[in-house]
Amino acid sequence: MIAIGGAVGALIRWRLAHFTTHDHMPIGTLLANTLGSFLVGLSTALYADAFFSNTGVIALLYPLIAIGLAGSISTMSTVALEIKNITRLKNIATTFGYLTVSIGLGILALVLGIWLGTSGPF
Repeated sequence: MIAIGGAVGALIRWRLAHFTTHDHMPIGTLLANTLGSFLVGLSTALYADAFFSNTGVIALLYPLIAIGLAGSISTMSTVALEIKNITRLKNIATTFGYLTVSIGLGILALVLGIWLGTSGPF
């Protein structure tokens, strides 16, 4: 399940990375990491209990979505490389802005996913 999710996530990640390229604000990576954080939050709320208690077929959805798909979509190493590249352009304000937005959106997306997974009609 992890490999299947990882393969799909890698293709989504590759597509989002090429969604837009901009030296000062890598929007594709920002979208990918926000989506990955949301998927981890949602799948944790919906499927983590089943996964950790090995409860039936539904337990397979957590490794598929949270570990494989979301883990493959989001990447901290790309954020680190892009921060280095933005800093190289001597744009320190943009560097800190990108880092703040990346972390902030990631946390908000995670919380939104958990909230939807625990309060939605799932």
